[in-house]
This record gives sequence, structure tokens and C-alpha cells, in this order.
Amino acid sequence: MNGKCLLWFIIIFPLIGCFIGYILGRRNEKYRDTFNIIMTGITFIAVMLLYRYVKIGVVEVSVPNVMGTGLHLKIDVFRYIFVWLASMVWFLTTIYSTQYLISYKNRNRYYLFFMLTLWSTIGIFISENILNLFTFFEIMSLTSYALVIHDEDDYSHEAGDTYIVMAVSGGLILLMGLFLLYDYTKTLSITELQVACQSLGNIKYLISTLIIIGFGVKAGMVPLHVWLPKAHPAAPAPASAILSGILLKTGIFGIIITMEIMGGDFIIALVILVLGFINMFLGGLLAMFQRNIKRILAYSSMSQIGYILIGIGLMGILKEHRAIAVYGTLYHIINHAIFKVLLFMLAGTIYMVLHELSINEIGGFGKNKKVLKILFFIGLCAIIGM
Repeated sequence: MNGKCLLWFIIIFPLIGCFIGYILGRRNEKYRDTFNIIMTGITFIAVMLLYRYVKIGVVEVSVPNVMGTGLHLKIDVFRYIFVWLASMVWFLTTIYSTQYLISYKNRNRYYLFFMLTLWSTIGIFISENILNLFTFFEIMSLTSYALVIHDEDDYSHEAGDTYIVMAVSGGLILLMGLFLLYDYTKTLSITELQVACQSLGNIKYLISTLIIIGFGVKAGMVPLHVWLPKAHPAAPAPASAILSGILLKTGIFGIIITMEIMGGDFIIALVILVLGFINMFLGGLLAMFQRNIKRILAYSSMSQIGYILIGIGLMGILKEHRAIAVYGTLYHIINHAIFKVLLFMLAGTIYMVLHELSINEIGGFGKNKKVLKILFFIGLCAIIGM
């Protein structure tokens, strides 16, 4: 299999697989669970096989006349990090889901939307055409909504309402920015936009504001973070893990792409830097007032996103030394994705046993549970940068 075939495989296989899994689940849930683990495992292996092609150059494929402007997919080392993280986390959370959801209803529906979210997330990270990226971004918003409201109680519906209103509003603002961008540059290719945007006047500040608001909603950027502390506790633990570990990164990915398109403009970079500091401080402060573990972790994620936004801001401010900021940002994206997923899974493990997440109620639960304590301590140390 060459690089192009592998690139097609990682976008087509999860899409077909999620429907096969759904049909299997109608007949036998055990077969579906096994199939989903194998499917996400194969996707992860295919992503790892892609590395040998990505490290020597860019892999690109395109199909004309799909989505009106053509489907243009591309993977380079930068995008590969996001795709690798998504496929690895999905593989682990799928294994975890099979045990976590044993007592849940509507499991088949959950897995269908869980896998569709994987497909759309990979689509976001490998889209070279910004309209393709937007399409996958909106699909991901709708499929992840089904995960947020999975419990179908009053709280999860309220959280789902907030999530979908924010996601759709953000999507419309993002689309307005993309319309303006295309109107002024006459191209939708991200690579071509980097050249075309150099000749834009002050209109680029309006365009980048609209686009960053659209992506900032999904990234949990202040003041667009209101859905985050609601959606994370409402969703089942494996869904919370991917919401925090991966879906927040789709917004971050979009903001990084916007920074690149705008040539690392100093004013845009400075605004992102300031917003990053606010995120960092406010997220950490609000986390200290919470009792629900998942809500504490949600606000912690908001704070961690602040660190990442500071890194993105420094990409534009440091100019010739921007490589340091790029490395730091990507390193923290990897760190947060892996260890925040671990912490959400551990919170889910506590919930499986006690059906309670308030720290006032679960005090003393881990007294004789050495493995749980060690794993929690590892996740804690990673998140505080120890």
C-alpha cells in the first residue's frame, strides 16, 4: 500500500465501518464491540504505516467536483500529529467503551455516532481545501451532539442544547469568514491562501476574527467556553475523553491554520496571546470552585487550552524564533490529549463503581486502590507539567 492509498483508507474505512458496526449491533452486540475495536485498531495501524511516507514528503489526493469545489486531502508531519493522536485515542476509548457502557441503553446509537465523529475528525485534520475542512467540522459538531445527550436526562438535554446552539452559531460565523476569504482571494486551497492573504488589507482582521470565533467555540476559548463545563459531565466518560482530548484540538487546529494563512500577523497573534492568558487563568480559577470531577477536568482543559493558545500567539510574535513556539505548542497538544483522556477514563472508572462524581461523596474511595491512585497521580503530574 502506498501513501495515497493509505490516506484514502483512513478516511473511507471508518465511514464504512461505522455502518457495518451498526448493522452488526442490531444482530449481536458482542460482534459489534469486537468489530469496532478491530476497526479502530486497523485505522491506527494504517496511520502509523503512513509515517514512512509523511517523513519524506507530503501525501496528497484529490477528487474533482465533490462538495462543489472538489475534495482535496493532504497529510504532512504537522497534520500527522493530530491524525495519530485522534486514531490512537479512539482505539483506546473504544476498548474502554465496551466495558463502560455495559449498563447503558442505546449502545448501538452511541457507537454509530462515536465512529462517525472519528471519521469527521480525521477529515478535519487532513483537509487541504478549507471548505472541505468546514464541512467535516460541521459534521463533527452534529455527531458529537448525539454523544453529549446520550443519557437523555434533563441535564444532558440542557447541556446538549447549549452545545448545539454554540456549535451551529460558531459554524455560521466561521462560514461568513470563509465567504469573505474566498471573495477576496478567489481560492479555497490552504496552501494558496498563505500567498493570497499577503496582499489583503485591513479586511484580513475582520476575516480572521470571524474564522477564529468559529474555531474558538470548539476550542473552548473565552468567552465562547460556556458549553464546555456542561457537555463534559453530561456525556459518558469515553465521550468526555474524546471531547476534551481530541475535539478541543479541532478548534486549535483551525486557529493554527488561520495563523498560518494570515502569515503570523502580529496583531492577530497578540490577541490570541491575550485570550490564551485569560483562558489559562479563568479555567484554573473556575476549576477550584467545582465539586464534580468531570467538571473540574473540563475547566482544567479550558486552562490547558490557554497554554496552547499562548503558544499559537507566540508563533506570530517570535517571528524568526517561531520554531520554539511551534514545538512547545505541539508538545503540549500531545501531552494534554493523552493525559486528559487518561484522567477522564479514571473518573469514569470511579463513576462505574459509585455512580457518583462529587468529591464530597467519593472521599476515601481510592484508599486501597493502588493502581487507580498511581494512574491518577501520573495524569495529574503530566497535566501540571511536572
